[in-house]
Amino acid sequence: MEIHRIQYFLEVARQKNFSRAAERCNVSQPSLSQQIKKLEDELGECLFLRSRDGITLTDFGQQFLPHADAILREVSAAREFSEDYQGKIAGLIKLGAIPTIAPYLLPGIIAYTRRTHPLIQFEIFEETTQRLVELLREGTLDFALLSPPTPLDEEADFLALPEDELLLTLPREHRLANDKAIKLKELSQESMVQLKDAHCLSRQSQSICHLGGLNPKITIQSSQLETALGMVELGFGFTFTPRMALDSHRHRQVSYHSVSPRPVTRDIRLIWLRRHRLSKTQQALLALLRTYIEK
Repeated sequence: MEIHRIQYFLEVARQKNFSRAAERCNVSQPSLSQQIKKLEDELGECLFLRSRDGITLTDFGQQFLPHADAILREVSAAREFSEDYQGKIAGLIKLGAIPTIAPYLLPGIIAYTRRTHPLIQFEIFEETTQRLVELLREGTLDFALLSPPTPLDEEADFLALPEDELLLTLPREHRLANDKAIKLKELSQESMVQLKDAHCLSRQSQSICHLGGLNPKITIQSSQLETALGMVELGFGFTFTPRMALDSHRHRQVSYHSVSPRPVTRDIRLIWLRRHRLSKTQQALLALLRTYIEK
């Protein structure tokens, strides 16, 4: 049983789409489909049902799934054991992050890591909190950068990163644009632009408003922070922007303000499941990140 066929099977099962799975596996779709067919021939059973509504696992495929996952876990564990035994700091780290953290923290973290340990490779997963939790639990991810609380808080260890201030964001021509800090009640007649509910920044923004005595009318929801800022720029309402994102959005005609009377922040954590033994390479990443935080 070829390991790469097991990998392809698991990716199709996750993506529920042959094209996306092929893209994630860096192979052509015909090649991936051919390898899945060979695996089905070897097993003597069909793994997927294909219909107009998409792809689903057969009953056999559903029952084969945990066995396939266990095979890859053992292969990964064997590889990590070999690297540890030889004292190498090398290998692939699968790192997830929510979209309001990934573009702002990951480039610096990866560049810093590669300068010290150039043999470490990264596979990045940019997903919502719920999806990253699922990927951690099923063993697809080694680590995830999240903003708590999360459903994993009782079963995970974490490395705390510096808090990130959430800045009230207004159109540059807004009547309060020159104020350094703003009380939320001053926006009682304003509309709000926010990310969709699947994003933790959306829930955090609503919580900030409620604690500040504000019950805003949400006029627009977006999947991307860049889009939300574009809507604010055009005067459709206010939003909240992570301070770490400012350098990436300087081109927007908006103004950023602390919340009065006290700035509001979000926690950021690098999370990994407590039940998973960390390889020497993964431990090296944690050690580097502790140094990176202290810079």
